[in-house]
Amino acid sequence: MKGRWRKLGGLLIAAVITLCAFSPSVYAEAEVTEFEVPVHHSFVETEAEVSDMAWVLQRGAYLSSGTVKLVNNGDGTVSIYGGTTGTQICDKIYLNIYLERSSDGKNFYSYKSWEYTASNAAKLNKSFDYSVPTGYWYRLRGYHAAEEGNVKESTSTMTNGKYI
Repeated sequence: MKGRWRKLGGLLIAAVITLCAFSPSVYAEAEVTEFEVPVHHSFVETEAEVSDMAWVLQRGAYLSSGTVKLVNNGDGTVSIYGGTTGTQICDKIYLNIYLERSSDGKNFYSYKSWEYTASNAAKLNKSFDYSVPTGYWYRLRGYHAAEEGNVKESTSTMTNGKYI
């Protein structure tokens, strides 16, 4: 009787080892954790242009800076510029640009948006002209992020309003 239990126990151990050794491994995809990094803003406003540049203050960060700029071209078009810069080549760089409009210069609402990404890059810049109805205030908001591995660092920018 004792020998029988030993034999069954040995077979059970051998079966468990075999199952563990030859069973397919299943790994859960790692979640990306997003952090908003501390920044210093640099605002510029001239007669024709408004801009905001956010410089990352944290050492060792993947995200270096983010910028948005809106220029009144004087003919019912605006020049829009946005950029995101990493401190190194990152898995992914993000740049979202949001054009907002207001009739009173105070209460802005979303008017148009553009979203861009770049893989295995250190920076992403976009600039273009866009026709807008005149007689309104316009401003830009930006979302800037750099993703490396399971870490995503982000910040935002926002210009003052410009009457077009």
